[in-house]
Amino acid sequence: KILRFPLAKVKRVVTHNADDLVTLRNSRIIGEDVLGVVVNGSGVDLSQFTFSGPSLRLMTFIMIARLVKDKGVIEFIEASRLLFTENQGCRFVLVGAHDNVNPSQIDDELIEQFKRDGPVEFLDYVGDIKSLLAEATCFVLPSYREGLPKSGLEALASGLPIITTDVPGCRELVSEGSAITNGFLVSPRSVGDLYAKMSTFTKLAPEEISLMGEASRAFAENKFEVMKINENLAQVLTEGALNDQIT
Repeated sequence: KILRFPLAKVKRVVTHNADDLVTLRNSRIIGEDVLGVVVNGSGVDLSQFTFSGPSLRLMTFIMIARLVKDKGVIEFIEASRLLFTENQGCRFVLVGAHDNVNPSQIDDELIEQFKRDGPVEFLDYVGDIKSLLAEATCFVLPSYREGLPKSGLEALASGLPIITTDVPGCRELVSEGSAITNGFLVSPRSVGDLYAKMSTFTKLAPEEISLMGEASRAFAENKFEVMKINENLAQVLTEGALNDQIT
């Protein structure tokens, strides 16, 4: 309902995933006469986020997100706890800041309890996220829904395997159907499924993990390079089109 007024007279709408465009049409927020353009997120600068690959020195799961429930923060913490009971050789890192104005906010006291109880390490946002990605083995994002998360694109470009939810904006980070997959999809809001996939990942051979990382980088190069996305978007918006476009 919030979107009906600002989108009432537009001729073109750009979304970061195909599901969002379908939702806008099915909800009749935009009409069939409105051109829909789906782009692969805002893209990632591959010259800034170069390939480092998954660190095999210490099995490290990293999540980068605001500390709100809808990002799947609690699921990540609970799944990490379960995994730590069976494999204390793993490290779990959660990078993100409190968001006290979000309806999905997590109570500050609960966050402090999580910090005390472990095993997840909490870090505020850092200036050089690339160094943290270089220390990680796997990027995890159990979000309930996304547009197309920038943190996920940066993880892909860095060559990290991905574990994320099978929901709009997240499933796009996993290259299903490829000869070598770059990650796993899990059910949203499911601690058990997330734990199971994280546990499965720890049992992979180092060679398999490295290949998954290479697949992530190749996926980023083929689909999410920022200059390609900007050029495709500019072309569609300036030249126009008769039908919905997926760039």
